[in-house]
Amino acid sequence: MTKQWKQAWQAALLALVFFFSPAQHSTASAESLDYSSSVQNGKLVVSASLKNPGDGRSIGVIAVGYDANGKAIETKGADVFIPRGQTGKYQIVMDRGAQIAKVEVIPADLSNPTGKLSSSAYSLVNGKMVVTAVVENGGDGRNIGVIAIGYDANGKAIETKGLDTFIPRNEVGSYQILLDQGAKIANVNVLLADLSNPTGKLSSEAFLQVNGKTLVTAVVENGGDGRNIGVFAVGNDAKGKAVETKGQDSFIPRNEVGSYQIMLDHGAAISGVKVYLADLSNPTGKLSSSAYTQVNGKMVVTAVVENGGDGRSIGVFAVGYDAKGKPVETAGQDTFIPRNEVGNYNIVLNQGAKIASAKVFLADLSNPAAKLSSSAFTPVNGTMLVTAVAENGGDGKNIGVTAVGYDAKGKAIASKSAKTFIPRNEVGNYQLSLPNAGKIVNVKVTLTTP
Repeated sequence: MTKQWKQAWQAALLALVFFFSPAQHSTASAESLDYSSSVQNGKLVVSASLKNPGDGRSIGVIAVGYDANGKAIETKGADVFIPRGQTGKYQIVMDRGAQIAKVEVIPADLSNPTGKLSSSAYSLVNGKMVVTAVVENGGDGRNIGVIAIGYDANGKAIETKGLDTFIPRNEVGSYQILLDQGAKIANVNVLLADLSNPTGKLSSEAFLQVNGKTLVTAVVENGGDGRNIGVFAVGNDAKGKAVETKGQDSFIPRNEVGSYQIMLDHGAAISGVKVYLADLSNPTGKLSSSAYTQVNGKMVVTAVVENGGDGRSIGVFAVGYDAKGKPVETAGQDTFIPRNEVGNYNIVLNQGAKIASAKVFLADLSNPAAKLSSSAFTPVNGTMLVTAVAENGGDGKNIGVTAVGYDAKGKAIASKSAKTFIPRNEVGNYQLSLPNAGKIVNVKVTLTTP
């Protein structure tokens, strides 16, 4: 090989090496980025200097710390205003200093007016998964949110949380999110929140079995005015049947994210979970979800109601049916739900072994006159157990019911009455026992008011 050919080959090789090497500089926005690091008091102190060849402006840098295996375990950003032709000085303190084997510093790209997720990293610290991220904001100063999702070794999402921070124009923001299920998390994904939606958006959801219960987490992004936003979770069994439901609401300011945590009690029966955004626009209230499952010989019925109107008592009633679709037991419950919030209901039907399915209905409490909502009957220990629910939309008063049992020929052979005080806008429950259960084929319940 001639000397000229050798020189040309070396020059070409150097060009290729430069082309495929990871960039540490952005010559379009800044040049001469130099940095060094040292461990001080268990932390890694990163010092950097950067020359600005353009107009005076804020210029950001991002530091990413890697462990001995090359995994990103921590990231932070910093910005400083650098006049034209001058050099800015940066100092970034990394908390995972003892674990960081290598650090990389790069200039931030502040050309994106909508914001950009620059870097993310995660590390297990004291049983928690500490997730860090840096976002660059090339647009107007505003709140920008990020969402962290933790996955187990099988790739299942088991925990999610969100965080937002105000980032001025042409600056960078640093985020730190703690995921509680640290040791169970094998991988983490970090996303930039979409805060452009004025109606709110369910960003992420996850669930995990914890001590016989199911812990559900979710993140909602609110691109509209600050307001209460509700979510509800539905836990399903292996066949896809809803076995438990519960809701939660939280006030989320404009352009921020909200994190939710819901505990479903019947974890052993739950194999999958779905989270939904509540509709709080309905001024009359709405039954969002219902579910039921057998627990210790009883049927536990759960429900969620969304209230988009003024705060008030809202009632529901559950009806349990046998395998032929006959009502065997009913019970109601009411709770006060403030405006734009969700309410949770838990109704226990004692005749669980006889109940094959259950339905939940929203009580009508707009009627000032009392109303019989539901009734059911079933033989229990030689007597006919009659249950009933009444709704009272008027002033609180004593409300009575009468149950009459009929034989196969339609003859009344047993009768019993009961009375209970039902406050305004609440529901009342009744339980009566009729003798001669073996001869009773039908029961009729009527309402009596003062």
